[in-house]
Amino acid sequence: MALSTLEAKYIALTKAIKEAQWLQGLYTKIQQPIPRAIALYSNNTGAIATTKDPKHHQRTKHTLVKFIYTREAQRARDIDIRYISTEDMATNSLTKPLESTKQLKFQQILGLIRQHPH
Repeated sequence: MALSTLEAKYIALTKAIKEAQWLQGLYTKIQQPIPRAIALYSNNTGAIATTKDPKHHQRTKHTLVKFIYTREAQRARDIDIRYISTEDMATNSLTKPLESTKQLKFQQILGLIRQHPH
């Protein structure tokens, strides 16, 4: 059975949470300051809603069993999942073809290139 877009986004969000938690552990081990909750951004409101309250999303039941700690990380405030529109998602510059001005803007936001004074 193919995954729905919601399920795929939820699984991707879960993987991002795993990485965030790993980074929190690393920073703690090397005694570096880190915010209590790491902000994660998603452009899928359904995945965000499922993380906060899975009751309304019956198709994701098997996914939720496998990735149940995602909700627990949200409840424990280890992570803070926030909505960002697809148009404003800077990481799209790494995965999608974009017009050159948008590509340049996103690369600057991500710190991949220096901003040039105008």
